[in-house]
Amino acid sequence: ILDGDGKIIAVNEGWSKFKHENGGFSHQRAGVGANYLDDCRQANGQDAAATRALAGVAAVLDGSRESFTMEYPCHGKSEQRWFWLIATPARAATGGAVIVHVPATERVLARQELERTIQEVARMKRQLEVEHAYLREEIKVSHNFEEIIGESAPMRSMFEAVALVAETEATVLLLGETGTGKELAARAIHSRSQRKDHALIKVDCATLPSGLVESELFGHMKGAFTGAHESRPGRFEMADGGTIFLDEIGELSAELQAKLLRVLQDGEIQRLGARETKHVDVRVIAATNRDIKREVEEGRFRADLYYRLNVFPIEIPPLRHRREDIPLLTAYVLSKCAHRIGRRIDVVTPSAQQALNAYDWPGNVRELQNVIERAVIISTGSALTLTSVFGETAPAHPVHRPEPRSLKLDLDEVERQNILGALEACDWKIKGAANAANRLGLSPSTLRSRMKRLGIQKPYAQRGGETSPAGPL
Repeated sequence: ILDGDGKIIAVNEGWSKFKHENGGFSHQRAGVGANYLDDCRQANGQDAAATRALAGVAAVLDGSRESFTMEYPCHGKSEQRWFWLIATPARAATGGAVIVHVPATERVLARQELERTIQEVARMKRQLEVEHAYLREEIKVSHNFEEIIGESAPMRSMFEAVALVAETEATVLLLGETGTGKELAARAIHSRSQRKDHALIKVDCATLPSGLVESELFGHMKGAFTGAHESRPGRFEMADGGTIFLDEIGELSAELQAKLLRVLQDGEIQRLGARETKHVDVRVIAATNRDIKREVEEGRFRADLYYRLNVFPIEIPPLRHRREDIPLLTAYVLSKCAHRIGRRIDVVTPSAQQALNAYDWPGNVRELQNVIERAVIISTGSALTLTSVFGETAPAHPVHRPEPRSLKLDLDEVERQNILGALEACDWKIKGAANAANRLGLSPSTLRSRMKRLGIQKPYAQRGGETSPAGPL
């Protein structure tokens, strides 16, 4: 307890103990009769915390502050210590102040540990975000774009188109033969859009019963037709806020085409049997395996609806136009089928892969899946037994049968040839203009990593008649 001049007029046992433990005080100082401000100033010198503390205590003594608190360090010889200093006015008529020093070491150390933990979590979060972005790029570019397998130029062009249109609200028209993966492309667009947290509703226009198409699309009221025992929403209402995928849209009747056009123009639907219309916020992705332009020219498809749908057309290439993807597709489908059927088949003979590569696949990826599944069922060993095109089983013991090779080796060789071709076409440039990384749809670091794994090195160049390294990649 201090008087109005800062002189100590009373202390408790805790202060006496603290005074003797603190190397900055002697036994004769900081006791009753000593001036607290002067002794603390001499003991701490120019220490910033001490200067601030003394200024705060002095302000309480002269009445310019009602109270003062601060946390300060006062480390011993063998440990770190912190205290809270609390200064409040004394109730004596002559003024003065009550000074309390409260131990705060445990709380400070706990706070410091928490801050270190928060910083480490933030660092790990940043690292994970970087790794996630890298892995996501690897997965999308290399092997799996929403389960769409392919590294060929036509597929990379399709991936780029999907990425460009996904974040917009534009209507998309997917064009391609049966079995090329139009639904997977639609799902990829939806999953990359701002609507990804809402529903993707699929409508197969080719399989809907002709008498129920309108009800399925737009819903109906109770009693609207025989069997309508309750009101039901249609697919457009279910997709409100999300995306609707109209597969095989070329199969819609002329009457339904007109009603669909109204939805695209006004964003409104009307349930069967209802008087009022309802606004819906739906993004439309349509698909067809027909030559839709010819359908318009021959009057089987409305021209105005075609122009509404054809805002951003994407062509899904048939499998025969991307034969370099067949080994990747074979590996992927084989792994899935073997696991599902319970077989361990991890080898595709070169002759089998050659036959798969050479076939034209009129049914595209869907036909490839069926052929491989049938082959997995009839295979008895670790090598895939392929049926000819594909109905008869290949001879059990063909003459000069080549040794089976690991499926991984086959795929590595395909990848190696693709990378070598791109490097040679780009004069072994990995960065800069017209580089091989862009040609392959990879980042430069990913391309270097794959080259290292596959043992691909830049060939030596002739300089001044001597053979010397061609320089770093």
